[in-house]
Amino acid sequence: MINQRRWFWVVENITLKKCEIIAVYGRTASGKTALLNIVSGLLSPSSGTVEENGVCSYATQEFLLYEDLTVDENIDFACESNNFHHKDKKAFIERLGLKGWEKVRASQLPEGLRKMLQIACAFSKEFDFILLDEPILGLDYVLSKTVWTMMNETAASGKGVLLTTSTEDDISHCKNIYRLD
Repeated sequence: MINQRRWFWVVENITLKKCEIIAVYGRTASGKTALLNIVSGLLSPSSGTVEENGVCSYATQEFLLYEDLTVDENIDFACESNNFHHKDKKAFIERLGLKGWEKVRASQLPEGLRKMLQIACAFSKEFDFILLDEPILGLDYVLSKTVWTMMNETAASGKGVLLTTSTEDDISHCKNIYRLD
């Protein structure tokens, strides 16, 4: 249960289990990103604890990759940093709508493809849980469907998915929903 009171909010007992997709739903500036930053360890909670049980990957809402690197270079860097190898990198890039953009610098990508590159890099490591901050926001129908397919496959493979969203359509796909008002 999440209750928001003016400038602070209280989170009580959110549990992300393997094999499920859960959503934190709320309007803009309700604290969704701050919550993910606390869960990921980027911020410390003012009180309470976060219990981790596995390796976490995180795709932030803001683009935090290397602007001067190409799509290929960003994905390669993410893989090398995480000691990870895609079975078929070309198929992975094509699936994410990035085929034909491999040699383009991240700073030159359209906004939706920048988001897909961010998501691609988050999926370029071994993890037990993945945090996705507004992963569908700004994507067209085809890319949105691709991200939902990846999230469903991730959960089906035994991993947990926690996403934030401000749209009701997204929460219809989730097993559990936590609301920030």
